[in-house]
Amino acid sequence: MNSLSSNFIWLSLIRFFNILSKFIITAFLIRVLGELNYGIITWSDAVLQYFIVFINFGFNIYGIKTIADSKGDVKLLQKNITSIYVIKILLFFFSFFILGLLQVSNLLKADYLILFLLLTSTIGDVLFPIWYFQGIEKIKPIGKIVLITKTFLIVCVLLLINNINDIYKYIFIYTMSQIILGALGYIQLKKEIGFNLRKTNKEHTLKIFSSGKYFLLGNFSMLVFNALTIFLIGIFSSMEDVSGFDISLKLVMFSIIPIEILQAISLPILSKNKSLVFLKKIILITISYSLITFILVRIFSSQLMLILGGEDIIKYSYLIKELSYLVLFVPMGYIIGQCTLVAFNAHKSYNFSLVLVAIVYIITIVLLFYFKAISFQILIRLRIFSDLFLFAILVLFIFKHKIFANAKF
Repeated sequence: MNSLSSNFIWLSLIRFFNILSKFIITAFLIRVLGELNYGIITWSDAVLQYFIVFINFGFNIYGIKTIADSKGDVKLLQKNITSIYVIKILLFFFSFFILGLLQVSNLLKADYLILFLLLTSTIGDVLFPIWYFQGIEKIKPIGKIVLITKTFLIVCVLLLINNINDIYKYIFIYTMSQIILGALGYIQLKKEIGFNLRKTNKEHTLKIFSSGKYFLLGNFSMLVFNALTIFLIGIFSSMEDVSGFDISLKLVMFSIIPIEILQAISLPILSKNKSLVFLKKIILITISYSLITFILVRIFSSQLMLILGGEDIIKYSYLIKELSYLVLFVPMGYIIGQCTLVAFNAHKSYNFSLVLVAIVYIITIVLLFYFKAISFQILIRLRIFSDLFLFAILVLFIFKHKIFANAKF
């Protein structure tokens, strides 16, 4: 089996099992903990996502590209890995300082015990080197670890979460599973290349930090679409609506996982060979898949909601139909954004697009707040518009950089 096929299979297994575990746990928790407690967990997780993005510092994209570019130079590879880990460790500790300030100022009306436990779980994000294994195009070793830890999480949740008061028990179980995931991933990295965290080259680390900051801005901006929407629904609507939106979005985003996987395995390949022929095939596959999936999601929206959320949550099935429009342009956004602009060294334009859309979103929210026009439905429509707007900007940058100028479609 060639590297591309093997990576596609293992990335598919990772993504499928990640989503499957989320679906199983979501379906279980919303029935055991109830809409309100599940909404609290989802809302807290939306806050956590900002810390995760801060700690990961854009290495989910830039780290892959950096490792892929230094794959043939062992000394440079070791320096890059060390620098990435040093940056993530420092940001991890700084995140606790930030959360502490939020608690002291009481800026967020939140359960800070849940937030601190969830922030502790990001030890897993610090240690887990999926960016390295994607960069060297060798997913299998890390894939096995994901399958083991997600199975552990599912089993513990199903056996130990028994009633509506077990919300903190769930958070603790989730935190432990993430720490185990990170520890096993780091051990696998040491096994693969004999890596040891050593004294870093300050200048090289600052160079990695400087380059990664653009991807950090881009990733923060992407959080506007999901995490900030969930946060605002919790503030201006209800935790029950948070549950309905979260489940609907999970179902819609699940349908585009194959394209997300295709993007993940294609990025390091295109970063190296800049093949327009290969990119053309990916684009045609993505367009065809999106059209078929859009139709299926709309047809089976009620059945999907019933399976995942149960009868109490089926009232939100209309949201799946509204959010189904994301299936038409989010997958292409992945491809023309990361597999095209980033892979063809136009990453500043890619990140600028994300930041611009985030700024427009925030300005819109401020105006809606000023005119007292924020509602659940408005937030849903703004969520859809944001991705459509992003897609349009990415297309404009494709033409600006003339990436397809010599390609024949």
